[in-house]
Amino acid sequence: KLLNNIDVKGTDEAYEDELLSMVENLKKIASGEEIEKQKSGSGENIEKIYEDFINDSITDLLELKDTLAEIGKNPDNIDFIKKAYNISYIFRINCGKNNYDDLEKLAEKTEIYFEHLKNEDFKVYKEDFKAFLKIIDVFIETINDILCGEDGTITGCFGIVELLGDIIKEGIKNFNIVEERIETNKIKEPVEQT
Repeated sequence: KLLNNIDVKGTDEAYEDELLSMVENLKKIASGEEIEKQKSGSGENIEKIYEDFINDSITDLLELKDTLAEIGKNPDNIDFIKKAYNISYIFRINCGKNNYDDLEKLAEKTEIYFEHLKNEDFKVYKEDFKAFLKIIDVFIETINDILCGEDGTITGCFGIVELLGDIIKEGIKNFNIVEERIETNKIKEPVEQT
């Protein structure tokens, strides 16, 4: 629903209440009994690490989704691209520290994508952008699954990682082709005859 609304209306405003409701539900789960079920050892430190990971992930992913919406409205705004890169980087590091391998692999590809955008190796393409919005949804769903007792495994993770890798390779290749054509045209510009 959210992606269609962004595609049609260029905004995610109509789903703000739905998103806020989801955040509230996730926070309730995070603060309740589910934390007790997820303890992989004893002691307050493990509980604190787990709580921090869940809370930070929810906050970061919602912020990343908002940032992606802003990039969708203004794809050349480098500040939003840098922000998306930074959030992706932090999320990847946190997933790795907490041994959520599938989340870490996908977060790494997301980070690489935004790094290339940040370095202007290629531009934002609408279809690629939609894929990354869906990846954020996968992240959010997986965090929710973790809260419900799952181990953070993402079905089809390898295929998704390969797809994201292909999107990155194609973006670089297409950008390089365009750049070569621009350079070629500059060299072969006709000279005005007088």
